[in-house]
Amino acid sequence: MKNLYIFVTSNRPDQYLNSSVHCILNEGVNRIVFVKITFSDSDVSLNMLRQNVINLLDNLSKVIYKFYTGDRAGETEDLNKIYQQTELIIMKTKYEQCLLDHISWETKIINYTEIKSYIASCKKQFKNSIFDVSGISKTFLGDIFACCLVEDIQNLYTFELKIKEDYTHPWIMLIHALQKDKQYNYVN
Repeated sequence: MKNLYIFVTSNRPDQYLNSSVHCILNEGVNRIVFVKITFSDSDVSLNMLRQNVINLLDNLSKVIYKFYTGDRAGETEDLNKIYQQTELIIMKTKYEQCLLDHISWETKIINYTEIKSYIASCKKQFKNSIFDVSGISKTFLGDIFACCLVEDIQNLYTFELKIKEDYTHPWIMLIHALQKDKQYNYVN
């Protein structure tokens, strides 16, 4: 079992979808854990985020993009009108692979004071786990980086776009569109 721990801040699923899909298809990951760092002990929005990422994958496998935030929250866009048939087939296949039963989607809320012990525990249990900080707030980034250094963790990554962000057409910032001309890096 290979794990991907995605540290999350926002409820917007798009930014976590890219890392998830990349790691499932290219790194052999079959367990994704969305980790939210908090200063208190409760936060219900993490389960909603996990479900929104899965729903976004499901919709994309049906070539539909759903907006989860912003002025268009709740609206959908039919991607059949935007992509050519061959691109649609590739898109559907890519996202369907990420919805298979052997992929586990989990959540974990940790207190700020537990960052180091949580990271150490993850490394001890699953040595070749990947830690993703693509969407984490800068408030926690330094702490996560420092803990990974102390624990000698080499697999700390971020998903980096090579294109200009476009929130009016957010599907062009998703991995199916970025992969075509390698418009992203998964940087260690």
